[in-house]
Amino acid sequence: MKIKIFIVSLIVFFSIDANAQRKIKKMDSEKQEQEDKIKDYETKPWVEKIKYGGGVSALFGSGYSFFYLQPWVGYTVSERFMPGIGATYIYQSQTYQSFTTGQNQTISDNVFGLNLFAKELIAGDFVAYVEYAPIYFKSYNRVGDTKNMWNHQFCIGGGLSQNHSYLLVLYDLMWQNWNQTDPKTYNPNFKPSPLDFRVGFIF
Repeated sequence: MKIKIFIVSLIVFFSIDANAQRKIKKMDSEKQEQEDKIKDYETKPWVEKIKYGGGVSALFGSGYSFFYLQPWVGYTVSERFMPGIGATYIYQSQTYQSFTTGQNQTISDNVFGLNLFAKELIAGDFVAYVEYAPIYFKSYNRVGDTKNMWNHQFCIGGGLSQNHSYLLVLYDLMWQNWNQTDPKTYNPNFKPSPLDFRVGFIF
């Protein structure tokens, strides 16, 4: 009986050991493969690490419409991390009730700005994204006055990114509520919501 137990114990031991050895070899193989990818990437010419792309976004609702276009250029520091710079064009149209006449007034504008961004691949196709964008736009108040002013966006979020396309959900941390108790207070935002749903393409 003791011999049988001893033999079974040996079989179990060697089975566990063999399985552990296979796992170690697999891990070593995967680690080596990852290191080879990193070396291959580091030896690429810097021109091949430059990426081009563009993002679009649109919002339509009661009393407003908003269309966003953002061409950009980025540099892939690694296969996971890419900072970049871009330009921003926005067409906006908003309808509001005039404090003086009580009638609906519509203001539309072509908005321009810049943006700085960084994208980090987290796991699989999931990415984290951060962006700073100063935007120069035409603001208005409920009296009917307008003036050009700067709006500063600081958006954080994430989404899915593949070889040639991406989908992002962003939130503007610097978005402000418009205090309309004073009709002479200007609207501090060029868009009606801090949320931004963006799709884009990578070349």
